[in-house]
Amino acid sequence: MHSKIQANLRGVNLSSLNLSHADLSDTDLRDAKLSGADLSGADLSGADLSGASLISANLSHANLSNAQVTGTRFGKNPGLLEQTKDNLIKGGGIWEPSITEVLLALIELN
Repeated sequence: MHSKIQANLRGVNLSSLNLSHADLSDTDLRDAKLSGADLSGADLSGADLSGASLISANLSHANLSNAQVTGTRFGKNPGLLEQTKDNLIKGGGIWEPSITEVLLALIELN
């Protein structure tokens, strides 16, 4: 059974928590700290994630449709499809590359 979380979670530190399959749809998560959280299978549709940090959060099978991601930091997210990543960047999300991605980009420049 999926539980619907109905709370203002703006600015809350949820780092490294197991939120797999949580119903966070339409939730205010602005400026929340979700780094390292397990959000696999979570419903984040319509959530306001503006300014939140999701670095290293597990986003496999997470529903991010219509989520607001202006200024949201992503990077090293297991399960995040390339198309979803592109859509998040187009929506204003910030992709923080891993050191491996930075090194590969530098090699390509040379």
